[in-house]
Amino acid sequence: MELQTTAEHKQVNQALGFHWLSFAYQGLTEIPYDSILMQTDTLEVLDLNCNNYTSHVKFPYMPSITAMCINKNKINNLPVFVEEIRRKFPNIKVLSMMNNEAAPSYFNGGSLSQYIDYREREEEDWC
Repeated sequence: MELQTTAEHKQVNQALGFHWLSFAYQGLTEIPYDSILMQTDTLEVLDLNCNNYTSHVKFPYMPSITAMCINKNKINNLPVFVEEIRRKFPNIKVLSMMNNEAAPSYFNGGSLSQYIDYREREEEDWC
């Protein structure tokens, strides 16, 4: 079996693109556009867990995204955030927002009634 040089390996990776990209645990407040925009055609899963994103974060338009994890950030306005997601990721199927103020649950001190209200608002926003 012939080994690829670093340059050849890099070309193959760029040609194939990434399907999953993680920026978890980076303390980010803004999307790293330079890294993400190189993957607009192939990127399917975006991991933004444990950062400092707010409800007003702006994403690039990426129809290839089907799943995003943005758990444990500072998202507190569900309608604003969901509208941005709906406009920029039209093919998204999975959105994980656990441990954000906008997604109340037992994990972040939310009550059962808050959780039910959140789920109802989320369903209305996506439909």
